[in-house]
Amino acid sequence: MTTETLSSPKTETASSPSLRANDPSSWQEGHSTLVSLPGDLVNRYISVALRAALPRQTDDGQWYCALDQFPGVWAQEASPKECLDVLAEVLKEWLVLKIVDRDRDIPVIDDIDLAVVSRRFPG
Repeated sequence: MTTETLSSPKTETASSPSLRANDPSSWQEGHSTLVSLPGDLVNRYISVALRAALPRQTDDGQWYCALDQFPGVWAQEASPKECLDVLAEVLKEWLVLKIVDRDRDIPVIDDIDLAVVSRRFPG
């Protein structure tokens, strides 16, 4: 099984948790790794979740799509493909934050329950 690589947030302070760049899907606080995400499982989850995304063209020619099951997860780009690519990235970031925050309201998609990962996260 592979692990997914995530990039660091644009802004970060020395004391704030961050995603480690160029490392397996892991969230760290300081120097200790707190959680690693199984990349194959996360990628499958995102792929299945994106089946519900239907890009539509807006009046200004841009393409917009959102995922109703995931509040705040949306994208607006110049083409349908770019829109779906950005939507996948936004969903991945949304999932990582939900898992790190130990949120239990992550939707179960195709029998994949990522909330189980958040329950394993140290509190």
